[in-house]
Amino acid sequence: MSVGEDYNENLRLKVRITRDSMPAEERSKKSKALAERLSERLTEYPKETNLLCFYPVGSEADLVPFYENAWKKFHLFFPRSGEKDIRFYEVFSFSELSEGRFRIMEPTETLPDREYRYGDESDSAPTVVLVPGLVFSKDMHRMGYGRGYYDRFLKDKDVLKIGICFSEQIFDFEKKPHDVDMDEVITEEGILRIDER
Repeated sequence: MSVGEDYNENLRLKVRITRDSMPAEERSKKSKALAERLSERLTEYPKETNLLCFYPVGSEADLVPFYENAWKKFHLFFPRSGEKDIRFYEVFSFSELSEGRFRIMEPTETLPDREYRYGDESDSAPTVVLVPGLVFSKDMHRMGYGRGYYDRFLKDKDVLKIGICFSEQIFDFEKKPHDVDMDEVITEEGILRIDER
């Protein structure tokens, strides 16, 4: 393992411990503030927008209340994990989610085929992807959980990629060649953008 990889692994562990040890009340307060920032950011997007979401797991920011309101305006898609990839399916309520791989809530396999298909000519609506992660940098780099699902999914897609995290998860680090950068990163404190680095 190189020095850079060793640093990244130590940073991944450090941030996970910091986030996991955050008191529930503080996490709830920060999640609410983050959701408000996100709502404000998406006000300019039309009602037909495809919003690719993630269901919070463990100590991740809780966006469930945000999703409940977002359903009134956007098409919400959640990921289902395969062996090597993730695919997103439109759901209309949390009742269409069930515990899946890695104990994460995901679209049930009995749903009709509502898979998000990038480049579908019949769907001209913009797409916004909310991306979870352990560490993000001011340079828009993202360090995920090590499986590469999002990097493979986002590669070569012209969509708005928004990293979602708490301010404690912002650090400088060296990205790997296959890592896909974000367009923006939203925390409870504000929005980081590529043009503001």
